[in-house]
Amino acid sequence: MSSMTQAESERYAKLAAQVEFPTAWTPHKTPEQPRTLVGEALRWDTGLFNSGNGGAKDEIDILIVREEDGTEWSVWPFHTQLRNALLGREENGARPPVGDVVAPGDLVAVAYGGQHDIPDRPGQTAHRYRVAIEKAPARTEPASSQLSANDGIPF
Repeated sequence: MSSMTQAESERYAKLAAQVEFPTAWTPHKTPEQPRTLVGEALRWDTGLFNSGNGGAKDEIDILIVREEDGTEWSVWPFHTQLRNALLGREENGARPPVGDVVAPGDLVAVAYGGQHDIPDRPGQTAHRYRVAIEKAPARTEPASSQLSANDGIPF
């Protein structure tokens, strides 16, 4: 039996959530997962995956999304169409900065449409996604101006 209080237990869980990824949203592999994900973009994170290049690990940007019921998912944009929709298309070998397309606070809907033939490439298929983004309202004043006169800062 643990001697931890409820508050301490919640602190531990909150800290663990900062270093562990929520369940990966993989409807192409896991049919029991929802084919459409709708929720608030919480943050972008970075993970490592096996690139298949001699056991080398590559970095990937991961979007953490929380659904209305509180369920959190990590969206690993391996597939080109999803990556372009969430991170923007590469131009001149570079993508826009992470968060330019989908930023924390935005509402995002991602629907997996299955695997389809690529019309101009016989025998090749691609995973299809549809993405809708509702940008979070712009803040009208910087956070620093929200401090009160009695905020305890001695200057």
